[in-house]
Amino acid sequence: MIQSIQDAFNLIDQCEDGFPYVAIEYLYEHPADAAITEKIVFAISHALDENVYFDEDMEEFSLAPLCYMIVAENHPSEAFIEPLIQFLSNEDASELEIECEQVAYLVGKLCEALPEVAVPKFLDAIERLAKSETDATYSYLYDALYFADAESYKDQMLNIFREPSLADPDIFAQILAAKKIPEALPLMEERLKMMEQEVAENEEEMDEEEMEDLEVMEEELDALIEEIKRGEFDFSTLAQPWVQQRPDWKEYLQAIEEEDFDLFGDMDEDDFEDDDEYLAAPDELNTPHDHDYLPFEDVPETVKREHPKVGRNEPCPCGSGKKFKDCHWGKGVYD
Repeated sequence: MIQSIQDAFNLIDQCEDGFPYVAIEYLYEHPADAAITEKIVFAISHALDENVYFDEDMEEFSLAPLCYMIVAENHPSEAFIEPLIQFLSNEDASELEIECEQVAYLVGKLCEALPEVAVPKFLDAIERLAKSETDATYSYLYDALYFADAESYKDQMLNIFREPSLADPDIFAQILAAKKIPEALPLMEERLKMMEQEVAENEEEMDEEEMEDLEVMEEELDALIEEIKRGEFDFSTLAQPWVQQRPDWKEYLQAIEEEDFDLFGDMDEDDFEDDDEYLAAPDELNTPHDHDYLPFEDVPETVKREHPKVGRNEPCPCGSGKKFKDCHWGKGVYD
């Protein structure tokens, strides 16, 4: 039986097999306490420290930092901001994908609770990391963009998007579109040209995985641009931070243990008996919303496609063997 904060700390720090729900809930529901805040800061700051949280017998990192990140949801503090930024600034953070996802949740939680402090700090961190050309997975900080007032932060967000080494520009572009910033469209087109040029210039030097990642981002951005121009871009299912999508923390941790969710919160199709149940699942995971569309001026009337959409780097449907962008793209045949 847990009788003190220290008892809960001990259970979490010693957990080896599964999540210590009772200890997490005790701290989660406990009134604000400096000891809890300090422990959370320590856990986030040392989550990647092998001398603190690495289990040599299991050859993996402890679940303790993730447990404390869950507790942090109900104890929002400015003290968490810098440790979260530093965690995602570490290129090794990509090894802890669930923890990265929880950082995205906390970014949203802090922006909800402390918008005047958290939003500018997270945006400044994104800008600094984009300029640094790091390979760190700092795109989990992008959830802060959802809480940034478009008018107040528009210039900074557009400047960040202009950075050539920005991580996951396709994700950033989707959020800019969701923020209804018309100036973003020409920058998206410029970014697409940059990505196409990078593919063309480095095709022989890149390994297969790097090339595939870049081509996927290119195709995602291309599709986004086309949808915006056609007035087809429905951002209601995209324009939601993780804090507004993720289930209750207990359900979330149970789903991780049962492997019912992938790392981005989507239900695995194999977990459903029929298609109707599978198609209904996303609405159960997301906050209710009304459909809305980007109000770009002079959007042409929606046009039905005569042929399936073809990515620029896919083989041209004409059978020439060339990439679509080097063959029939832009000629009105398969566009």
